Amino acid sequence: MTDETYKRILDAAKSEIDELMRQRDALNERISKLSPIVEYLTLLCQEKFVQETTPASPPSVEDMGLTDAMRSIFRTAAPRVLVPTMVRDELRNAGFNLDKYVNEMPPIHNTLKRLVLAGEIEPSGTGYKWVSVLKRTLLESGFKSGHPLERIGNASIEKRIKK
Repeated sequence: MTDETYKRILDAAKSEIDELMRQRDALNERISKLSPIVEYLTLLCQEKFVQETTPASPPSVEDMGLTDAMRSIFRTAAPRVLVPTMVRDELRNAGFNLDKYVNEMPPIHNTLKRLVLAGEIEPSGTGYKWVSVLKRTLLESGFKSGHPLERIGNASIEKRIKK
């Protein structure tokens, strides 16, 4: 083959990669828009949310920091309400090492406060519950009073939106 042939093959391969990357970006964008809708509707239909595709090796709670481990615990427990001691017990059951803390409850309470301020969990009675990605997205997009989501209740995000 001549140098010209190699050049044409290279250009065709580069062009195909560019097109495939555009398609991948479009698919990823569509998936990111549909996933929270499916998650939220699954909860409304009282079904268990199962992600169709799973990462090759999802990180275990043992390998996470406290905040990410607690996010994982709340995400898994949704829509159940967890009180702080239940969070501690769930962290232990998942293999998170709480032994590094002299008293494990203060960091758990501090992390709960930060997650509430971030709008990732919300107070519910004496405990806390996970706020779905869809609900956060819709509330942050300006859906306020009078919207059907108001019945679901998310005081922490609504307060942040009104500021």
